[in-house]
Amino acid sequence: MCIRDSYEALDNSCCNLENDAFSLRLEGLGWPGKLDRNIQEIVLAHEDAQRNFEDNLRGSQGKFKEQLQELASDIDAFRSVSDFSRVKEMAAQAYTLSSKLTKSEAEAKKIQSREFIFGQKPTEYSEIANMVKKFSIYGDLWKTACDWIEWLDYWVSGPLEAVDYEDMRVKFEGAKKTMQKASRVLKEASPGCAQIADNIRAEMLQLDQDTNNLALVEA
Repeated sequence: MCIRDSYEALDNSCCNLENDAFSLRLEGLGWPGKLDRNIQEIVLAHEDAQRNFEDNLRGSQGKFKEQLQELASDIDAFRSVSDFSRVKEMAAQAYTLSSKLTKSEAEAKKIQSREFIFGQKPTEYSEIANMVKKFSIYGDLWKTACDWIEWLDYWVSGPLEAVDYEDMRVKFEGAKKTMQKASRVLKEASPGCAQIADNIRAEMLQLDQDTNNLALVEA
């Protein structure tokens, strides 16, 4: 027997309830309405929260789109730089852009996961992978060129006994491959950058000849 049936039985028997019991009866009868109101309030709060999250998501999508456009513009700017005197500046920018690209990949995944939660089709950000591929050769060129200046000065001007031959060999061969690739890939896209790669390759060739393929350093 439910509580309501119990009260109805008491009413039928003409049993008068004490004040406390009567108050409890009224409170009990009012609970279904209170629950309905609480449920409605929770539903409305949930709907408001969802609208806020969706608004924030749209804001994040728009802001991220602008960031990608700015990033693409910065990458395109590398094509026109051929002033080797700016090597340290360009290397610093290359490290910065590489970091931004990595963060962009993470941000894209975060936005896609939020879109999925709200039942939206995840946005494709294939342009990020394209930018990473496009920028890779420019970034490698300027970062390696900056490293080469420091390495060459240390190897040529520093004390010979302080040179780690194996480390030198690894860096030399890695830089040579980078410059060969940059010269080939950028020949049409950015002749100025390709020329920088060719100039550094010439310095490498000269060092190779002067040290008998680095053998004199090992000795």
